[in-house]
Amino acid sequence: MVCREWLFKTDKEATERTGEHFIKVYISYDIGNSSGYHETKRGYTLHCQPVGRRNLGNYISEFCIPTNGYKLFILEVTKKSSKAESQAIDLAREVYKDMLARVCTAENCTIIGDINI
Repeated sequence: MVCREWLFKTDKEATERTGEHFIKVYISYDIGNSSGYHETKRGYTLHCQPVGRRNLGNYISEFCIPTNGYKLFILEVTKKSSKAESQAIDLAREVYKDMLARVCTAENCTIIGDINI
């Protein structure tokens, strides 16, 4: 589940095949898992991922390569709450610009416009 989402337009050339290029920054909540093989913590994760969008008339198609981009676990919690979500957003505001810079370097692009969330 996505808690908050922001899109930043990039200067990559738009083509008919791929549409417009953005970098999506979003915060997700994970309930955690301890299956013994792979353990994840309960909490909030910041994701920064390049995506493409194409307007197909009645709807907009969004696509990405799942392995592109970065994610950072920013807040461990015992339960989901609006207070914890606000705290996660505040923490995300401190680190998202560095993540945007890393994705831009990897994708060889720059952000067009304001990058404040």
